[in-house]
Amino acid sequence: MITSQDADRVQPLVPIRHGRMSDSAFTFYRGAAKIMAGDRSSTMSSGLTAQLCGDAHLANFGSYASPDRRQVFDVNDFDWETVPDKHHYYWRQLHDMKGSAEVETMNPRRLSNYASICGMTLAHAHARSADSITISGYLGSSDTFDKAVAEFGFTYADQNDEDYAAFMDAISSGRVDAEKG
Repeated sequence: MITSQDADRVQPLVPIRHGRMSDSAFTFYRGAAKIMAGDRSSTMSSGLTAQLCGDAHLANFGSYASPDRRQVFDVNDFDWETVPDKHHYYWRQLHDMKGSAEVETMNPRRLSNYASICGMTLAHAHARSADSITISGYLGSSDTFDKAVAEFGFTYADQNDEDYAAFMDAISSGRVDAEKG
């Protein structure tokens, strides 16, 4: 699936993309949205529609300036949602007073606290993004959904590790070109 996306990319950059994805299972995960979509395509659907942020991992939470110049903490990378021109993108990065935590250097306790803050922030945003009464009725008052999401996270981490191993095998065998950039 990774190579099926390559035709629409700037060809000289494709091996660099693959090289960056090969750095770790996490960097692979960040570049493998199409694989995740394929992995999850046969799962059940609730029938509810909500706005999702495919880039809502810990490294993409942080502080930035809102349009009215207030400092806020939230998901700070929505580039996948719109297709702004390149000038807009780079200006936004400079202008928005962005700041984020270096999750790679956090000890386990600090990482757990930061993950909790990010989770609460995301949950608050999701509560505002769709019909909260419908979502509440769907979720109920038990912890079934919480447990299901946690189980999904652990299960998909294992799936990602398998996909990453297959990707690394494809690089080793020469089926996928990769270079460090």
